[in-house]
Amino acid sequence: MRLSKIAKDFNVGIQTLVEFLEKKGGDPTMEWKPMSQVPDHLYELLSKEFNKDKSVKQASERERLERLQTRDKIKEETRQINAVNQGIPQTRQKPAPKAEPAATPSSVAKTPTEEQMMQRIAVASVLNKLTGETFSDTTDVDFEGHTYEPTIGVVRNESRPSERSIQVSSTTLSEGYFRTLAGGASELITETADGCKIDLTNLDCHSTGKKQSLGTLTFHKGYGASDVGYADVDIPSIPSLQRISYKTDDQWGDNGDFKSPITKGEVFVGGGGRYWICVRVATGNHPSQAGVLINMQSGKGDN
Repeated sequence: MRLSKIAKDFNVGIQTLVEFLEKKGGDPTMEWKPMSQVPDHLYELLSKEFNKDKSVKQASERERLERLQTRDKIKEETRQINAVNQGIPQTRQKPAPKAEPAATPSSVAKTPTEEQMMQRIAVASVLNKLTGETFSDTTDVDFEGHTYEPTIGVVRNESRPSERSIQVSSTTLSEGYFRTLAGGASELITETADGCKIDLTNLDCHSTGKKQSLGTLTFHKGYGASDVGYADVDIPSIPSLQRISYKTDDQWGDNGDFKSPITKGEVFVGGGGRYWICVRVATGNHPSQAGVLINMQSGKGDN
């Protein structure tokens, strides 16, 4: 089944499904699109996680119809009572046909094109992942005139506060993480001489019919000894973010600037009297920056 159909059935945004699949689907570099076919085993995971939203929607619709029927019944009974009190012969009238809601510009407007849907997905995904805030990909994001603070990665150098760093294991993964910023809207990613670019400067806003410009993000491979790649960020709504650097463990260092509670090689006693050793410190809040501890008690280790 296509991803867009699943989103409609479960009444959730495509970006919400994409983020869930990125976590549960195995390959973090997989580019999900609205027209992508979802394998049966992943559909089952989505159904368990989001099908409850569909049930809530159906229950809400049933409740709305019941309220309308009760209201019409009360109106008819009131009419008959008034007719008896006024001495008017009682005649049962057929219920008047329900009036259709008046047409509004939004209701008669065409549905979004596939390109407009892709743009919505990319805009919501970029803002979600760069700022940590929640933006829906089912409507046009009203970002113009608003500014947001970045939360992606960490500031490693206080003299360059507009540069934030992410820890990765290779150059390939650095580009893969960058591409996931677009949320599966790969059509908006263009290849460059040394990387790729996400261009969100000529957006066709479906709700207003006007053009919008969020900005651009440009990835460059193999910057140097201190990075395996970096991305130039030109998004006026996030003025305090100008660059994202991708670093390997060696480039990152043992502890970096993140305030880890323990250091590499430190041994301590945990719950149950078990001995633990830190083989990799936590360097940030991103999953790729998590620390690793090894249980030194024979036969009871996990990490």
